[in-house]
Amino acid sequence: MTQYIIVKGSNGAGLGDRIFGLSVGLLYAQVTGRTLHVDWRDGAYGVPHENLFPKLLRIQDLPATGKLPATNDVAPVAWHDHLELNFSSLRHLDLQRRGVAWENGAPPWNRADAVARYSIDPARLDHPETAVVLWSSDSMHPLVGALRANGRLPQHAQVEEVRRDVVRRHLRLHPDIESRIDRTVAALFKDGPTIGVHYRLTNEAARARSVPTPRQYHAAVVNGLRRQPQARIFLATDNRNVQQEFVETYGAGRVFWLEKWLPSAGDPIHMNADCPDGTAAARDALVDAALLARCSSLVLTGNSAFSLLAGILSTAAAADRTTVYPDSGSLLRRGARFAMRRLRRATALLRF
Repeated sequence: MTQYIIVKGSNGAGLGDRIFGLSVGLLYAQVTGRTLHVDWRDGAYGVPHENLFPKLLRIQDLPATGKLPATNDVAPVAWHDHLELNFSSLRHLDLQRRGVAWENGAPPWNRADAVARYSIDPARLDHPETAVVLWSSDSMHPLVGALRANGRLPQHAQVEEVRRDVVRRHLRLHPDIESRIDRTVAALFKDGPTIGVHYRLTNEAARARSVPTPRQYHAAVVNGLRRQPQARIFLATDNRNVQQEFVETYGAGRVFWLEKWLPSAGDPIHMNADCPDGTAAARDALVDAALLARCSSLVLTGNSAFSLLAGILSTAAAADRTTVYPDSGSLLRRGARFAMRRLRRATALLRF
């Protein structure tokens, strides 16, 4: 009997977060032999009830199906009789049944509760149900821990290394997206070294976990230009003001970017009612990540899953990558981030 692992898309997740959620499903399918189905019908990009996944990506070297399995033998139990729902609809229904009330907008968010109720325990590899569901990138940590404990991964295997391996091994871009990337690289990346910059600047990101300052981004870019004075700058950003700022600072002949739809300054691209074509916006985001990965050096945003995705795809050496972390927050938080940066740099040096 065929068993399935179903990866749902969380309505609030951007492209990087949902690919990292998918990476858990890729690894779980790899180690359990379950057939994978990716259900991104949550409407964060594109039209609700249409699966965005096959318009963006392909599964490679794993059993996969484009059809949602017709079964009620499902774990977690919250998905019983509701496997066809997207994540947000299921959660709304479940909260109402539990008597959780809210006024206007979205219900109160509790990530730990959502992981516990709507995603399997990934440390269990012997779930008996025909279909199991997960959605969160957080589930990679217990899964990797379980695989280390039973000897299926080396004891020194780290979550980010495992995630990079499964993404690069089992995910491929849609052929149309690959073709667009190749054309862009041939046209725009032919004139020497390129510094790729992911500069995130949305109000949502600033409220949720803060963002680096312009000074930090520009200091990293200037440092890159000192090492490569003739380099051009490929800019991946969600903010038109940032594009103008880079042109004014470094010159129109040096800075270039992928032409794409951008929202009003400060608004996110996904979950944006003003976006004229959500599928195109998601494809543009994938192209941006892949183009960053083709750059000879990188300036990435430290608390961004999108930057982490570009880093996973990149072959640039550790010495050619700069990760910019927010300076804001308490003294304790800034100290912890500084210590982590020093540790990462020391680790990178030890590898060479």
